[in-house]
Amino acid sequence: MQTFTHQGKQYALINGKEYYLIRGYRTGDNWKSDWIFIQVYGKVPLHPEDLPSGEWEIIRTKSRAEYSIFTAYLPKYFDYRGLKDDQFKKLYFIGMTEQGSLFVALNFLRDHYKLKVPDSQFEKVLNGFFAGATGYHRRYDINQITDQGNAQAPAYSIEFDSWKMNEGRAEELFNL
Repeated sequence: MQTFTHQGKQYALINGKEYYLIRGYRTGDNWKSDWIFIQVYGKVPLHPEDLPSGEWEIIRTKSRAEYSIFTAYLPKYFDYRGLKDDQFKKLYFIGMTEQGSLFVALNFLRDHYKLKVPDSQFEKVLNGFFAGATGYHRRYDINQITDQGNAQAPAYSIEFDSWKMNEGRAEELFNL
């Protein structure tokens, strides 16, 4: 899959098919990183065999008679149920906006570790991320992922294991 810019807009060339790239996320921010999530708009159907190697899931949304929106993702990066203590796993959290993505990530931590975080405290932590003064991103291995599509809505990833995000660090994050 390649991306290109035409008249200031991002497009994706996937197996010889051109699509308008609504959203696209890679495992890292450079062009060598692997794609893990794309959302495209076009006339031609998108199939798993069109995409780079991996076990892609595709959701098709009908938008107009001749155009469709296709959302494709690699499930292993979004398997929120398979998280075990002391196992390294990197999960991605994508919302409609940057704030939505961060909310989904922090809410996952709260739910996964069954933390009793009052809404006011949750909001304070969420706002702390956007203030940038607290250094939350680096301290807790919560990383912003650049949207390489036209929506420009950053997503977030969290790395889990005994040295990165775990129950103790989640409690520390929420000041419990």
